Amino acid sequence: MEALGRICVFLKAPVPGAVKTRLVPAVGRVGAAVLAKAFFEDSWHALARVAWARPVVALAGAFAVSPGAEVWPQGEGDLGDRMERILQRALSDAPFALALGADTPGLPARLVEAARDHLARADAVLGPSPDGGFYLLGLRRCPPGLLAGLPWGVLKTREYVVERLRGAGMAPALLEEWSDLDRPEDLRRFARTDLDAPATRCALLRHPPAPPLIDVVVPALDEAGAIAQVVRGLLRPRVRSVVVVDNGSRDGTGSLAAAAGARVVLEPRRGYGAACLAGVRSLPADSEIIVFCDGDASDDPSLLPRLVRPIEEDEADLVIGSRTRGRCEPGALTPQQRLGNAIACRWLTMRYGQPTTDLGPFRAIRTSALIRLRMADRDYGWTVEMQIKAARQGLRYAEIPVPYRRRIGRSKISRTIRGTLGCFTKIFGLLLRHDLLRGRAR
Repeated sequence: MEALGRICVFLKAPVPGAVKTRLVPAVGRVGAAVLAKAFFEDSWHALARVAWARPVVALAGAFAVSPGAEVWPQGEGDLGDRMERILQRALSDAPFALALGADTPGLPARLVEAARDHLARADAVLGPSPDGGFYLLGLRRCPPGLLAGLPWGVLKTREYVVERLRGAGMAPALLEEWSDLDRPEDLRRFARTDLDAPATRCALLRHPPAPPLIDVVVPALDEAGAIAQVVRGLLRPRVRSVVVVDNGSRDGTGSLAAAAGARVVLEPRRGYGAACLAGVRSLPADSEIIVFCDGDASDDPSLLPRLVRPIEEDEADLVIGSRTRGRCEPGALTPQQRLGNAIACRWLTMRYGQPTTDLGPFRAIRTSALIRLRMADRDYGWTVEMQIKAARQGLRYAEIPVPYRRRIGRSKISRTIRGTLGCFTKIFGLLLRHDLLRGRAR
């Protein structure tokens, strides 16, 4: 008779304020705890029925789990220490062990079956999640120190784990990507599915997530004539904060923005991308949707609800306000802007399959998606870098037509020879560089 494997379900006691803290802004501390308990009930109900494994709850804290369930305390240390301890114990009496979180209600049985099948041929298997972590780790052996000292809960967690496994001669097989329920957007996405998870669905009816939090970043340099108008137009229901990043203004832009209701961040290092990066860094960790808008009043802030709607309805991760599809006021876009924009958009469409009509600055992006892009450009290439990386990573892309007005004040880029040449050089340099990287990856 074939020896049974082990399935270890990692559970943190569902104590309000101590569990699923990323969900708290959307459902409150009690709601997050209620949901965590429901996640476990659905996950355990499914995993405990697997015929080829003995299930165990790896518990952190005090909690009365399902009657008859085998429970092992996780013990002390960080997540890597505790996971390693549980897996080593599981492998002491089983040929293989799977570690899963208690926050994957509705996880398809085929993924668990696939993990077992991979472990018939490999020493390790990993189930990747979209946030850079993983929902499942399966091992046939667990050498001491395998998971010790790794950073957890960061964008590159999975990369670090894969590197550690390969260093131990345990190159992992990879499963299909699946999302655990860790962020408010995960709850909203789950609610639109028909996954079999009755306890979770009941808990969501009692504690439905609030609409997503929207933060706006406005990079600004000497925009005294327009900034107050822009800020007031952006301060509307559902917008939590408008952050104006003063990029070294000498005309009082920052003071005027603050008086209009914005939070002002100073970024003395010049550059459009530098200002955008500073604004993003200043946002709270629970930010869900970030809107970027210029401070010169060329964009219409009343269209913000339309801009974010495809993200709220989970139809897109990145939405661009397309000036070329909307009504553009005469003189708002210079001929050189139109030409460069057309060439870059054609390039993105042909080379990356992203149906792009504009590199417009008025845009919205899911915060978790923006983090994955690892934006780096500090000047003219910010917008095109975002669209290139979004296409390369397979983000869902959408555009809405927006009007575009003549800016208030003097342009620092499009109406100067130096600015125009610098912008052209940076945009097409980025397109060429990412094309080369794309070619090497093949």
